Amino acid sequence: MWFTWFTWFTSRSWLPAARPAVRRAAAGAVLLLLSGCAPTEEGVHAGYVEGEFVYVAAPLAGHLTRLEVVRGAEVAGGQALFALESEVETAAVQEAESRLAEADHRLADLRKGRRPSELAVLEARVQEMAARLALAEIELRRKEQLRDDQVIAPAELDVAVARRTRMPPCWRRCGRS
Repeated sequence: MWFTWFTWFTSRSWLPAARPAVRRAAAGAVLLLLSGCAPTEEGVHAGYVEGEFVYVAAPLAGHLTRLEVVRGAEVAGGQALFALESEVETAAVQEAESRLAEADHRLADLRKGRRPSELAVLEARVQEMAARLALAEIELRRKEQLRDDQVIAPAELDVAVARRTRMPPCWRRCGRS
């Protein structure tokens, strides 16, 4: 039907000054305008859809072991697209687990407290420091008495005072104050 109207429209001489090519172009434009006036089907809409390309990549380099989708397929959010070899990551997880187990064992050992042999060594150090401190105090009193009697030089008293003042840091190191 459109074709017969188009041939009639282009063959008429109602546009005497126009050339046949111009008449055909005008008929085509009218034809396009009239085709937009036809009723549309239900659920069909004119327009266009915008989309974005999404480039997917792994955060780490590796060999592809499994491909879950094909090009152009529709995917849901959170769906696995591919899988990489995981030997390096598995080794890292095992190493971290072994370090955690080692730290747990060390913590348990520290919570138990010291062994009796370690405690005996520390107690012997404390007793040694207490004896050194007592000796330094006795020596200091003796040197003070000798200085008061003017038997020794003041420099010897200074040495005894220095020995006595050096003792408290050693004493604190052993756990006493």
